[in-house]
Amino acid sequence: MLSVRNGNTIKAAAEANRIDRVTAHRWVERGDAGADGDDVYIEFATSMRAARAAAEERWIKVIDDAVVTDWKAASWLVEREARARESSARIDKLRAETEAIRRGTTNDGAAGEMLVVELPADGVERS
Repeated sequence: MLSVRNGNTIKAAAEANRIDRVTAHRWVERGDAGADGDDVYIEFATSMRAARAAAEERWIKVIDDAVVTDWKAASWLVEREARARESSARIDKLRAETEAIRRGTTNDGAAGEMLVVELPADGVERS
């Protein structure tokens, strides 16, 4: 955890501690999924997220302090925040569109048509 808190990725922290990176990521995934009540994985995932958040707080503090004397730091921070907002909006829109397709309706609530393409057994579409 200390390695991640110091700013390393889960991959780097795992490898530094002789743990396979895939294993470490699986532990986090199991913890995030509730791990069938296994508190060890849940605690691991929670601790990794907290360690990563602590590292990010430190990085933002460094950038925030630099804003006073360096306009590029402020510009970088604003640009990153704008990108994060745009990405979040795109994800929300895609989720809504996916849900509308699943329900068979369009975004305005009207009944939509679902295109169904049947492929031959070999999976190749022919015209």
